Amino acid sequence: MSLWKRGNWYWADFTVNSTRYRIPLKEKGKKIRVPEDDDPKMAQIHEKAIRAEEREKAKAEQGQLTLSARNFTRLGFTEASERHRATRRLELKPSSQAKERQLLVKLREYFKAKRLSQITTDDVLAYREWRAGSPGAAGKGRSQKAIGPAIINMEVGCLRRILKRAKRWHLIAEDVKPLYENRGASGGRSRTRKRSDCSRPLLKSQNGKRPTSRQFSPSVRQPALVNFAGFNGGT
Repeated sequence: MSLWKRGNWYWADFTVNSTRYRIPLKEKGKKIRVPEDDDPKMAQIHEKAIRAEEREKAKAEQGQLTLSARNFTRLGFTEASERHRATRRLELKPSSQAKERQLLVKLREYFKAKRLSQITTDDVLAYREWRAGSPGAAGKGRSQKAIGPAIINMEVGCLRRILKRAKRWHLIAEDVKPLYENRGASGGRSRTRKRSDCSRPLLKSQNGKRPTSRQFSPSVRQPALVNFAGFNGGT
């Protein structure tokens, strides 16, 4: 086990079960900075770094410290997407697996063997333009068929899950927002008549337009006509 300095930070370099770990040391989620030579707290900070190194080694011995994210980000997109889909087979129903496989078709066609570590914000934005039918920024021409924002959002969502596993999505998340999906004036809900109303025709006002809901409100209904033919109270 070795404690060393890399730039202005403390790092640990140790081997557990033939696996070498070189990781930055942290205290309460923050990296431990190397103190200046005249810092009166130099000894305390050094001891803090030693304790952090011991904690990281204990995690590695218990199997809690893995390098999967670092190795995963070096893969090309096609291989990484296949590995990602394989790990989700136990999590998804067959129908959801088929849907995710379909969402990856165009992503693989666009990114191909490009490493996950090389995918940038511009690449994701260019992919959306390409799928929408506009010329891509990467010189890939146009997609064969223009796709609506709902499908593009689902495909980018699939890309997001892969980049999250590679610890890369947080680098571009602020600049990639979901596309607006226009669901119409009714908010995507169809306006249907109640079953009890199907026996009567739709009413129309004098100007040919359908009456509003206010015209059917009990507070504005016209009073019913009363038949006084059999009323004997006055005579």
